[in-house]
Amino acid sequence: MKNHQSFGPFIENNSDDLELLDSGNFDVKTADAMLKGQNIEALAAVAGNMGEIINLSEQDISGIRIPVLAISGDQDDEKLNLEKMIGAVPEISYKLLPGKDHMEAFLDPEFYSLIEQFLISQYHSEAS
Repeated sequence: MKNHQSFGPFIENNSDDLELLDSGNFDVKTADAMLKGQNIEALAAVAGNMGEIINLSEQDISGIRIPVLAISGDQDDEKLNLEKMIGAVPEISYKLLPGKDHMEAFLDPEFYSLIEQFLISQYHSEAS
């Protein structure tokens, strides 16, 4: 696993696709702080395929047969993509964080608490 030094080069190389600002902006510095020590290649692969994930058909979405936790800020433009899953994914738990946008949602302690609660509930349901 390679650890990154900065998220800036990734953003510079993909800024047209991701519609992000230049590598000197506050978002990159925030991302660098949050992603320090993470596998940048894995994160880049996820980001590089985000269009494919976002553009899943209703049929593809309805084929998801595992429990899904969807968390979004109520001011996040991406929440519409998660809301497409409600009613289509049989086991979805959708949580909305009030007053949060895309970057603020995962900085909220409730974000991690929701993930923890979801994982614990999944563990207990599988152990039963």
